[in-house]
Amino acid sequence: MKLRDLQAHNFKPAGNIYLDEEEVKFKIDDPVFKQKQGQVYAWVIGDMVAYIGMASKGINKRLGEHRGGWRGGSATGINKAKLIRDTINSGQEIKVYGRVCDSIKQTYELLGEQVTREINLVDQEEDALLKQFKPLWNTNGK
Repeated sequence: MKLRDLQAHNFKPAGNIYLDEEEVKFKIDDPVFKQKQGQVYAWVIGDMVAYIGMASKGINKRLGEHRGGWRGGSATGINKAKLIRDTINSGQEIKVYGRVCDSIKQTYELLGEQVTREINLVDQEEDALLKQFKPLWNTNGK
């Protein structure tokens, strides 16, 4: 599946992943994706969706967590950093796209009191996107 398929799900440009010397870094340009709210994101190379993830506290925060892995914090992070370096060193760009997840507002009785809760659908959206796009860089088996 391609970038246009992401855009059909209301994904918007959020920023990019780049190299500073050989260190993998990111920049989020759109302030919406710096907010602490449930979001899903994709790394896009050209027209190809390479990776999809969820960010329950916003894309900027989640990419900060990825950055720790890219620096050697996890085997998966080290592998992703190599893929990123190889891609960028071959002259391609990695763009980050995102969308704010939908949520369900529900009112119910809890221990004799009426309460209203908003449930973010970030987990469900990530699962559905992984099944639909089958990105090559995802390793979580979904």
